[in-house]
Amino acid sequence: QSCVLKNTRWVAGLVVYTGNETKVGMNKRDPPSKWAQVDQKISDLSKFVFCFQVLIFCGLGGVGIATKYIWTLDLFYLAWPAVQPFYDPIVIPARFLLLTSVMIPISFKVIVDISKSWISRCIQWDLKMVDDQTQIGAIANNTGIAEDL
Repeated sequence: QSCVLKNTRWVAGLVVYTGNETKVGMNKRDPPSKWAQVDQKISDLSKFVFCFQVLIFCGLGGVGIATKYIWTLDLFYLAWPAVQPFYDPIVIPARFLLLTSVMIPISFKVIVDISKSWISRCIQWDLKMVDDQTQIGAIANNTGIAEDL
């Protein structure tokens, strides 16, 4: 932090304390996140579901590879090709990834955002939320206002 003095010939100063307990030192922190609680919950649940999804596709992909290469290659009625493609161990887990990709629906987040926007519009249109003195209605500047009420 710094300051600039202008239009002075000289200055006498005394530094008493410089550290993290001063006003400047305490304001160095990053500002807190201003997410709505619903958005934080959705984010946390999405992270959990994604980790669960990775476990599922890795586990079931491993089972699929083991099933194909250990137990079923010698079964004549499955008619596997004599030489397996090099990408086959990648394709089997990728199939499970595609099967589990619907576990985190993007539409849920979109519906929550649309609902919050609709609620903030309803607050603005509410005729009962008018200041008696100024006759000005409620103004919703953000969509997280419903959580604050």
